[in-house]
Amino acid sequence: MLALDARAAYYEGTKLKEALQVDPEATRMALVSMVADLVQFIDAKKTLHSTDDFIFTADSIQQHLPGITLEEIRLAFQLMKQGQMGKLYERLKTPEIIGCLESYLQNQRREMVLEVRRAEQQEEIKGYSPHRPAGGRSLAALLDEMDIPEPKRKGLGTQIRERHGWSKEPQKKQLPCSAHDKEQE
Repeated sequence: MLALDARAAYYEGTKLKEALQVDPEATRMALVSMVADLVQFIDAKKTLHSTDDFIFTADSIQQHLPGITLEEIRLAFQLMKQGQMGKLYERLKTPEIIGCLESYLQNQRREMVLEVRRAEQQEEIKGYSPHRPAGGRSLAALLDEMDIPEPKRKGLGTQIRERHGWSKEPQKKQLPCSAHDKEQE
């Protein structure tokens, strides 16, 4: 079982859309059981009551959030149980559950991206950059030092002309003498 943190759930988790393609029935049952467990744990006055309500909520999650992983759903539901996803005000229906999942995606994934960016910035400050070779010089500087000549590029028209032996300048055609030419002489 995966550790419940946002990074592992996102990178190592199973996307809902893919899970539905591999085993749709097991995926739906897992979603329904997670929703039922959440509803049972959170004692709200206005909540889902029947199996049909749980199935409808699971189907709604599938439709609205196909890119979420099963592990992220489980993690978001755990955060909801802990009260870290905001107050529910005695109401736990399909719109609230989807709203909490969307909030999770916006906040947790955003935090994860910011952490990765901070780590990259710290590594750049230390002198390491994934875009720069180990010597500290950029790739462009290394290529300049190697003094590799630029390849001569020829356009399609030039290639065709050279292949057929045609010259670039158009040839002047000799026209038969006309009355106009005789007047100029």
